[in-house]
Amino acid sequence: MPHIFYSRDENNPRVTGYLINLMQIIAKKLGTCVEFVKSVDRKAGIRFHNGSWNGLIGMISRKEVDMSGVILTVDVVRASAVDFSVPLFIEDNILAYRRPVPESDLAGFVKPFSPLSLLLSLIIIIIIIIIIIIIIIIIIIIIIIIIIIVIIIIIIIIIIIIIIIIIIIIIIIIIIIIDAIDR
Repeated sequence: MPHIFYSRDENNPRVTGYLINLMQIIAKKLGTCVEFVKSVDRKAGIRFHNGSWNGLIGMISRKEVDMSGVILTVDVVRASAVDFSVPLFIEDNILAYRRPVPESDLAGFVKPFSPLSLLLSLIIIIIIIIIIIIIIIIIIIIIIIIIIIVIIIIIIIIIIIIIIIIIIIIIIIIIIIIDAIDR
């Protein structure tokens, strides 16, 4: 239901509606007259970064008008700039929307990441795998070297034992020959 009606006749501009009637009743009770002024930008009022306002809130805060007779939404920011009366009426407008249905998505866990971060993660994982493979190869090479060293040491020990056995056999043969010659 419209609250204020504006005539389209530019020669005889008129404003009507129950809010206009209410403003006239208030003016009569206060013993003053009412002049109806339109907001130049036809806005209710938005606060800018520098703290100034446009629209009706700006006109009231700059004292260009004493009050507004139109329906305004009350919020904390506007209430810091101007004083509001008690609500004349409360509208119960609502928004309706269709609730989204969740869909299964197997790749949903990677969607929060950008392609660049996924690529960098993949590169890091590949580098880590390469480093692990290199470490495993180095460990295998070290184990092979240790096995070769142990085998060489065992061969050297066997050779030394064989040499000692040969020396002992030679000494025994020499002793037997010397003993046979002396008899």
